[in-house]
Amino acid sequence: MKYLKNNFDGENMHLVIAFTQVLLLWGIYYSVARKISLFGFAYSVLYFFACFAFLTRLSVFMIIPFFFVYSLLKKFSISQSIFLSVYSASVALILTNFVEQTFMIFVSDQVFKEYNDIFTIISLILPIFLHYIVTKIYRIDWRLLNRNNEYIQKKIISPLNIIISLIFIIFLGVYFYEFYYNRQDIDSSRYLVFFLIFIFFGIETFISQKIDRYFQHELQEIKDKQIQQLGSYTSEIEAMYQTLRGFRHDYLNIFLTLKSSIKAGDITEIRQIYGEMENSSSMDLTTAVDFSDLSNVKNSALKSVLYWKLTEAKKDHIQVELEIEEVIDDLEVDLIDLVRMISILIDNATEEAKKTAEPMLKLALFKKDETLMLVIQNNTNETNIPLGKIFNANFSTKKNHQGIGLYNLKKIVDSYDFVELDTEVSNNSFTQIISINEEQL
Repeated sequence: MKYLKNNFDGENMHLVIAFTQVLLLWGIYYSVARKISLFGFAYSVLYFFACFAFLTRLSVFMIIPFFFVYSLLKKFSISQSIFLSVYSASVALILTNFVEQTFMIFVSDQVFKEYNDIFTIISLILPIFLHYIVTKIYRIDWRLLNRNNEYIQKKIISPLNIIISLIFIIFLGVYFYEFYYNRQDIDSSRYLVFFLIFIFFGIETFISQKIDRYFQHELQEIKDKQIQQLGSYTSEIEAMYQTLRGFRHDYLNIFLTLKSSIKAGDITEIRQIYGEMENSSSMDLTTAVDFSDLSNVKNSALKSVLYWKLTEAKKDHIQVELEIEEVIDDLEVDLIDLVRMISILIDNATEEAKKTAEPMLKLALFKKDETLMLVIQNNTNETNIPLGKIFNANFSTKKNHQGIGLYNLKKIVDSYDFVELDTEVSNNSFTQIISINEEQL
């Protein structure tokens, strides 16, 4: 089994192959992490060139530390950083050796030795495309694994870290056993490589199935919340109906009393009845929330989360205003992502509004040309909100808060090319605007 090669015919070819190895590692890493920086890439070239030059075959041990530290700097959690670094190194090693062993099977020894450098470069480039094709076939959405979600961390990332780490250790054990003891058995190497390919497909299958289960888990939670919210919505309507019946009954009684008092010309009694109406009523019209605009939202999940979140805000004695004057039906954003975005925005608006003397929350959902606009506004006591930092991980203006809400919101928004997030602060008012541009679809 071979991965790092240092017996090249020329110094230039040596550098080309070393650079190609760096491209391979970044190609696998980026396909999963979706993050890369020009500075990080440039530094990695110098880093790995130095490792290849001074550590030769031992440089394979330096792959994981580099990508682990890089992932931490990119605000990934420790478990996510372990996964990204170990997965990138393991897949690069497995697929490279698989391609190389395939060439050795179908190409004669003479041709393989004569064009060894070319086959080496192909063996380093082809795995990038193989990995991309396999993940597309399995329909793996790597963005999900980058979420700070408890289910993903415990049910997917943690088991994968254990499995892939063991595979990496086994691979390196055989690799160095063959090298240091000069016991390279071509047939044994092929068997091991093809066995590892089988394991690779097993890992991709595991990830795909776990992601499907995660979706089922999320959808079930949404369904449960919808049922709960539907019950609350129905109870609210029933309570409003009973209130209206009571108000109608009181109104008729008051009307008859006023009618007789007017006929009798009893001004004192008329004033008394009016005073009672002004001071007490069976229906508090000033505190009622108008949710009738929710009928324009045709997606039941979106309607439910809006009703639920705004009702919770109203229970916290926040003045809620809702404006949805046109029909909202087609939603191009993934339903789970949309629910998460709205929940984060309303939760943050509610928490901030509660601190003020007169809490207020406004929500508007409308279409402007071909763009769906979601506007959430709340009043705030904060005068100097650092807009450049509020979306950073672990940053919060609230005490005893982890500050991951807006960070997760920004990650969701950034995962869509046609979704934008704007933030405005003025006159003790904090406004978040999400724009979904349907023209870019």
